[in-house]
Amino acid sequence: MRLKRIAAAVIAAALAVNTTVFAGYYRRTGIKPFDGRSIVYEPFDVNRSDKTIAEIKAQIAQPGHEDELKALLSELYDELLDVQYSGVSAGLISNKNYTDENVENYTKAIGIGIDVIQKITNVLKEAYNAGYGSVLLEVLGADEDELKELINTIPSERYFELMHQQTELETRYGDIYGDSDACAELYIKLVNIRNDMAKEEGYADYADYAHTELFGRDYIDRIGRFSEAVATYLAPLMMALISTEMDIPDSYGSMTDDEIKKRVGSVMYSINDELGDSYDFMLDNGLYDIEIRDGKNRASGAYTTLLESKGVPYLFLNNELDDPWRIKTFIHESGHFSSLLNTPELDEPWALFKYSLVEDTCEIHSQALELLALDQYGRLFGEDAANERFSTLATIAESVIDGCFYNEWQTRVYKEKILTVDRANEIAAELMEKYYGVSDFRKSEAQRMWTSVPHNFVSPMYYLAYGVSAAAALDLYTISLTDRDAAVDMYMQLSADGGFLTFTEATENIDLDNIFDPKTIERISREIGIDCGYAYTDTKYDSWYAKPLLSTSHISDGRTEYLFAPEQPITRGEFVRLIGRMYDYYKGIDGEYTLTFEDVAPEGAEYIMWASANGIVDGYSDTEFGPDDAITREQISVILSRLYKYEGHSAEEAAVSSDFKDIADISSWAKDPLMWAAGKGLINGRDNDMLAPRDNTTRAEAVTLAARYIEMEY
Repeated sequence: MRLKRIAAAVIAAALAVNTTVFAGYYRRTGIKPFDGRSIVYEPFDVNRSDKTIAEIKAQIAQPGHEDELKALLSELYDELLDVQYSGVSAGLISNKNYTDENVENYTKAIGIGIDVIQKITNVLKEAYNAGYGSVLLEVLGADEDELKELINTIPSERYFELMHQQTELETRYGDIYGDSDACAELYIKLVNIRNDMAKEEGYADYADYAHTELFGRDYIDRIGRFSEAVATYLAPLMMALISTEMDIPDSYGSMTDDEIKKRVGSVMYSINDELGDSYDFMLDNGLYDIEIRDGKNRASGAYTTLLESKGVPYLFLNNELDDPWRIKTFIHESGHFSSLLNTPELDEPWALFKYSLVEDTCEIHSQALELLALDQYGRLFGEDAANERFSTLATIAESVIDGCFYNEWQTRVYKEKILTVDRANEIAAELMEKYYGVSDFRKSEAQRMWTSVPHNFVSPMYYLAYGVSAAAALDLYTISLTDRDAAVDMYMQLSADGGFLTFTEATENIDLDNIFDPKTIERISREIGIDCGYAYTDTKYDSWYAKPLLSTSHISDGRTEYLFAPEQPITRGEFVRLIGRMYDYYKGIDGEYTLTFEDVAPEGAEYIMWASANGIVDGYSDTEFGPDDAITREQISVILSRLYKYEGHSAEEAAVSSDFKDIADISSWAKDPLMWAAGKGLINGRDNDMLAPRDNTTRAEAVTLAARYIEMEY
């Protein structure tokens, strides 16, 4: 029980993750519907808590008032919940409609919250010292050690005074957001106040204090090795992902809110029904706001907060997102929502005092869900799925790097004896070279960068949570590449455990590898590199086929992990599996197909049987397919034309240049399909204006054909 962190959660509308009660993994009971559309700011009347506290003091002035004290403490906790709801509702209302009046209400609510928390904690200490420890143990549902920790961590009067000062400065950030110089000066003041808060609690600086008291980090002694491994192994992968992402055209259009909700819902159910049920609970009860409209607070970001008195979370997105990022952020926050909604501890008495949400753990719930959603990107983003896939992987990898970058930057900033804006910029510019390889980063650029990150101002030292959780999420993703069911099972266990476990406890509970071991970071980077097509030693990444190869890496494989064999012929089995995976990824294959070909191995056979059963490809006989035979260019044209017809189109002959010198060489049964494929731009001529219809198709040509088909059809 870290009371200072509990107070911060009550006061500052902490980011959260909640769970649901629907089956299997989730264990919480008694979730009650609450209409999120009815949220209004409810000012808290301090006279209520003052009266209850006065009555408690009267009862504990003499022994023998155990029953009276229990009843009063129950009232006091209800009042505490109302204080929390007042602060959270005021924060939501001000973010939904950023007006001077709403911001003033939020500032007032936070100030009242600080005062009420201070009074409540002091009267609990008085009750304990008056000999009513056994009553507190019973009412709080805590053990003796937890109760002693609670009493011993009650902050000083000076600490609460500094919290008021901190809150006043934090609320000003939204007004000056975008003014780099003003934000920088504000930040220096915040650093000084926070360092005073840390010293008040016996710490040398705020960085050490926050790691221990506010975030409960049980791994901080290992963060140095972790950061070095991230800079060494993961940073190059992130840069490659970003480079590839930028090279793939992005033509994604806009979506209505209803379409976004429908598509995200399908993603949730595709992963696990309980996630889908939690998601539906959110929609049915209006516990979200994803609408783009005028008046929202542009500095608020996206977050999920806990309405503790109502027993449910609330999900909020601001306007600063285009459609792909709205969808992805909605999925991210839905991971928070589902875990928080179902956290079983929330049903316990005085849960808000007994437990502290561990953001480092909570962020795995969100970022791992983003990665588990990658196999649904074809149906989410169509032809832009490859681009968005690389973008998401790059973003999660960058979260690890950003987490290390901002943690080291803030740690050094808070340890400066006399901090200036220039020194803060100098440290940031220095670390840009370490983590991003940027050696000429100017101080002015550094300032614009760090002043634009709200977490630096309103959630100091939080960013490391994104870093370690993203690394854990990437590790879970690598498991999903070979055993998706196992990865989903691990994720659901993690989500059901909620956000009250420390990072180490949560990851060890699901037997996840130790991400603080540099070998783990090296392995994660290598396996994701292989998955994205970066690891082939026989591939020229500046060649004509490099972009198609990378953009189809989610549906194609190399001959081995490190050999793609671009110039070798693709086999019948390889090509049909390629288009089968393609169709499954973008449209979805329904039904089960029985293997009848005796010469086809079970692995990947479902795609061959799907194609055969639907007339897309023929076997040599009912029992022979010839999966290892090379396939010609005209044969591939026939298969693609049949796939096109299967998708509901007419694959008629398209206009094609008569300059090809070998049109007469096309087999009669393949002429129309090949002319269609050439006319559609799927197949180009080879050297000397030759279609080469009976030549074998190379593996490089095959992935290029797939990439062109995706762009044409999806």
